[in-house]
Amino acid sequence: MALRWGLWYATAHEMPGCIERQPHELTLQLLEPAPVLAQRVLLEARILTVHSAGCGRLASKKVRLVWYDMQMSLPAGTLLKAVANLKAPAALGNPGGFNFARWLRGKGFVASGYVKQASALNQAPESPAGLQIDSRRYVHADLLNAMLLGQRGLVSQASWEVFRRTGTVHLMVISGLHVGVFFGFVFIITQAGFRLLPLRLAGWVPRRGALIVALACLVLLVVQVGANPPVVRAALMTGGVAMLFLLSRRTPWWYVYAVVMLLAVAVQPQVTFQQGFWLSYAAVGVLLYALGCRRPVFSAVTGLLFCQITLLLMLTPWLGVVLGEVPLVSPVANILVVPLVTTITIPVGLLGLLLDQLPGLSRLSVFFLSVADFSIALVLSVLQRFPETGFSVGFFDWITAVNALIAGAVVLSPAPGKVKLLALLGWIPVLLQQPAQVPAEHFRIQVVDVGQGSAAIVDTHNHRLLVDTGASFRSGFSMAQAAVVPVLRRSGPNRIDRVLISHNDNDHAGGLALLKDWYPRADVFGAGRPCRNGDRWFWDGVMFSVLVDMQAGTSNDASCTLVVSNGTRTAYFSGDISSRIERSLLPELPRNIDWLLAPHHGSSTSSAPGFVSWLKPSVVVFSTGRNNRYGHPRPLIVKRYLRRGAKVFNTAEHGAISWSSDQPATVRTFW
Repeated sequence: MALRWGLWYATAHEMPGCIERQPHELTLQLLEPAPVLAQRVLLEARILTVHSAGCGRLASKKVRLVWYDMQMSLPAGTLLKAVANLKAPAALGNPGGFNFARWLRGKGFVASGYVKQASALNQAPESPAGLQIDSRRYVHADLLNAMLLGQRGLVSQASWEVFRRTGTVHLMVISGLHVGVFFGFVFIITQAGFRLLPLRLAGWVPRRGALIVALACLVLLVVQVGANPPVVRAALMTGGVAMLFLLSRRTPWWYVYAVVMLLAVAVQPQVTFQQGFWLSYAAVGVLLYALGCRRPVFSAVTGLLFCQITLLLMLTPWLGVVLGEVPLVSPVANILVVPLVTTITIPVGLLGLLLDQLPGLSRLSVFFLSVADFSIALVLSVLQRFPETGFSVGFFDWITAVNALIAGAVVLSPAPGKVKLLALLGWIPVLLQQPAQVPAEHFRIQVVDVGQGSAAIVDTHNHRLLVDTGASFRSGFSMAQAAVVPVLRRSGPNRIDRVLISHNDNDHAGGLALLKDWYPRADVFGAGRPCRNGDRWFWDGVMFSVLVDMQAGTSNDASCTLVVSNGTRTAYFSGDISSRIERSLLPELPRNIDWLLAPHHGSSTSSAPGFVSWLKPSVVVFSTGRNNRYGHPRPLIVKRYLRRGAKVFNTAEHGAISWSSDQPATVRTFW
């Protein structure tokens, strides 16, 4: 019932189809502070009024917009009159990787886009909560704001990367850990204070009084940080358990667990689209299962170790499928820094914030916040000592994940020791890299869905080639990280032997810098090391031949194109060449090929009739973005290939596309 409610909510709040037909004149109200980051401002806003005709259903919707070249921070509550281009949530169609559409829906946004022009309608108001830690006074104010107030907009990309590669990103998000620490901190302090007062004679029980005070403070915390879904679900769980103690009732843990989960969905139906919702309840569930099986008495140290081992065994398989990369240093990193964060950073920092709201205690507040700031410096110093390219697992299939989950459940059960050791064998595939599974003297091509751009992976029996990388954007988003790396790791070993960049346009080469950092041993052609016509190499019985017009006058026409052949099957990567370059290369091109990546995404300036007739490909792939502004691929070009008997595929419609020379009649698509 709860899931059906969540799906109904998502359907009822879908964006109307009119949003992508024209720019819209809107009045917006910012829901969160919008700081300047890399010459841009990220706006999370609600549409109050729609001034443009034809799309009145936009009113009251939440949207997420980027305002480029903006140099002024905007506080929550600011009213803007803006002209914006909007688009409905859309996900990349790749195995693994980040699902942006699901993330937007989970946050309650029905569209994303960018601001073309805007002006403020009111003077910058104060944030509704009025709380923000001063960046001029504390070295790590950005991290304090993220950990204590949920304001993550100021956190630098470098800091995010440190927490990501060590598996400690959860510390940056106000979650069950923060709520639990806050509740326990208030409860312990309040109960100690009540015990000092002569209230027992009046029938007052300090424990119950402390629970009531802690529950009241918990409500204030939820209101303070904006009632975001992680805080709400953690508060419901904590509050539910506290209410059971207040009522002196014993209830099975699974009953409380299920009721709280249903309440979270009923209060915020959009959470059914959030991976964090399912992962957080999975984490709580496996801990309750493990503790319920053993009922041990733990010290603080052994309890922390047991929890980390439990989460490693039971969550890693799921994380590897849902999120992809799971750093194996995560348990060690968490064991080292979680005690510091839970005993110093969060309670001391929250105490400093509380004292700052009381008159005459500002100096004491500064002292406590300084201690919390120093503790974050210690956390960073520990995490930065971990290697930047540590070993990680992930991107495996569901069969591997289920086997590992069953193995973990047996290990945590009261089964005999020999059975547990035997069960651990089910975890071995998790630690192994995915094989490419390409027969000798054959090759496989995977065109990655990178939106309006190009990236493809060519696998032979023992080698991997990446042709182009997709785009990167001023927002910091990179198709290489969001799409290319997940497909690489899901389909074979975590390495690249060579990268061929057809030309330096952003939609083909934007992700190269990131991939160089991730795969420093990869040999790069076409960027910094120009291609030469006639360059060739052999891998596992497959020949790779580079064709390029050395006299071309434009970046597109100078594309490094590539012929891949095993003597029986032939494929051609044509870059962004125009019809003029097609004619000049025609004498060097094979005829009647099996597979073609269409030139220039299906532009009308390419794929001339003579070129199509000469190649006469059996399979043609267009790499384009959904509803792209260029109209690629052009209908005339698509018809031209269809008339020659080609099977036509488009990443915008089919997602990632895979073809193998040993099965030339089979084309696998993601959608």
